[in-house]
Amino acid sequence: MAEAIAKACGLDAFSAGTVPAERLNPAVVEVMKERDITMPGKPKMLTPEMIEDADLIVTMGCSLQDACPAPTFRRMSKKLVEWQIEDPKGKTIAQIREIGTQIDKHVRELLKAQESAIQVNTTDSYGIHIVSADEAELPQVLTLLRECELPTDGLAEHLRTAFVASHRGRVIGCSALELYGDCALLRSVAVKVSMRERGLGARLTKAALDLARNRQVSTVYLLTETASSYFSRFGFGTVPRFDLPPAVQKSVEFTSACPESATAMAVRL
Repeated sequence: MAEAIAKACGLDAFSAGTVPAERLNPAVVEVMKERDITMPGKPKMLTPEMIEDADLIVTMGCSLQDACPAPTFRRMSKKLVEWQIEDPKGKTIAQIREIGTQIDKHVRELLKAQESAIQVNTTDSYGIHIVSADEAELPQVLTLLRECELPTDGLAEHLRTAFVASHRGRVIGCSALELYGDCALLRSVAVKVSMRERGLGARLTKAALDLARNRQVSTVYLLTETASSYFSRFGFGTVPRFDLPPAVQKSVEFTSACPESATAMAVRL
């Protein structure tokens, strides 16, 4: 259940147990269908190799000491996180829905923590710092995009994966990433005219690409009318628009915000 919810939120995750069930819990499968989430296959046995390969280990009532030798457990203990969540076994549909809600909350808190950590250039010599955007900054971001004659449609829905450059409490730059599984769309890279020529556009682009790598994205796409030569500095190359993945082609940027004349570009991470 946790694996399915985490993957639906864009995380590279898997579930395993020290004593896995022989088959999926039908009630859990039913609750996940309500969320339009497909459950993974047969429950897996937790192995020392899985523990070694993981960047973070979330436990929900199981003991890793039962699954790996003591030396391995001691090495892994620094990346353990305990979520106090009940086992859905034997629970009613209503109770399983609540368990799903709790898991979803924990996953989103984990994503927020990861994204907040991607602030590679906190402050420069001009006193400008780049951080994850929040709702309070959305009006300033939209104003900046309009000033730069860039699309604003759909950005609010992806504010959680957006960045702002701020100076003395004012937003002077932004970038955003729309996540679609193992691919993403880079959008809304803008810098206030009076604050250009300071490398802000590059820092904002790098912050978005670092987030894409953190979220296990393999390819990042973008649409641009005027900046294809600029984005080529980051490894982007021109691609046919019809070659973009279906999920990206259904984005607001692709369907309505950017004209058909916009150049499609892609970079593999």
